[in-house]
Amino acid sequence: MDKTHLLQGLAKLKGRPINQAQCTEMPGGASSRRYFRVMLENCSWVVMVLADDPLKSEEASNETVTTELPFLTIQSYLADADVSVPKIHLYDQSLGQVWLDDLGDVTLLEKLATGQVTELYRNAIDLLIQFQQAMASPPADFIACQRRFEASLLIWELEHYVEWRVQEQLQRTPSAEDAALLPGLFEELVSSLQQQPQVVCHRDYQSTNIMHTQNRLVLIDFQDALMGPYAYDLVALLRDSYVQLESTQVDALIDYYLESRRDLNPDEFRSAFDYQTVQRKLKDAGRFVYIDRVKNDPRYLKWVDSTLDYVRLALARRPELNKLNDCLKRLDPEAFE
Repeated sequence: MDKTHLLQGLAKLKGRPINQAQCTEMPGGASSRRYFRVMLENCSWVVMVLADDPLKSEEASNETVTTELPFLTIQSYLADADVSVPKIHLYDQSLGQVWLDDLGDVTLLEKLATGQVTELYRNAIDLLIQFQQAMASPPADFIACQRRFEASLLIWELEHYVEWRVQEQLQRTPSAEDAALLPGLFEELVSSLQQQPQVVCHRDYQSTNIMHTQNRLVLIDFQDALMGPYAYDLVALLRDSYVQLESTQVDALIDYYLESRRDLNPDEFRSAFDYQTVQRKLKDAGRFVYIDRVKNDPRYLKWVDSTLDYVRLALARRPELNKLNDCLKRLDPEAFE
């Protein structure tokens, strides 16, 4: 994406030719999307430059074919429900650009470094509850309801850990016994997740996908929303690989969430939280290695150990998962012994 294409988009936004503006590429995450900040006459926008196939989720998923850009559909639905999301100023399909509010550069992750951790997390939980309330009864044809965490996807994510963390990073091949055990153990874990209430999940509700601007939190990166286990997004937030919270903090924040979710059984939800932690964080550990090896981006490797520590802590609280725990100790003793 060169400056000429950005100026073309700006001209469409302003309704007149634009020959010059300040255009700066912004740091990106693991996504193949690119982001630019464009400034003109004391106005500023963030331009999301779409991937080659913007209608498809960037991670494997069983989803129906859609002709609408998921980001636009979900943004419109959330905005109508008064959930704090960035405003869309322009979408140009031919240029592959979405022009958004400039929310600044301060994510929740960066804001946490300034203190007020409990208050910020409570605010993030409040935003999550708003998201969940908005998504409680969407239309049946809503894009997020048309795709889901099928059992095959959840198992694929667990296999991602074995392929990339165990086999690629540790250079360790599972024994014949463990290779025979793993499919059944993964299926048992996933079966438990599938039996939980299924809700619309953001899919990546963590500190880098929540912006802090003008003393409020704004939700971003919601284009991959889908149906999944009901603890998924809270796990993503409170077991965020980029932030290490004490167990007592996590327990207190789960309590805070449950105070607003009187419809949930607390013990069942806490169990679901641990099960989801095991699945999600094993997947994340494998994903971090995959991003390094395949996308040549080693930034995430430093969080592999803390990510797997979350799995170890969750397994310690669920003795019914001891067989899986024992298998992981043999596959990955550096993390689980």
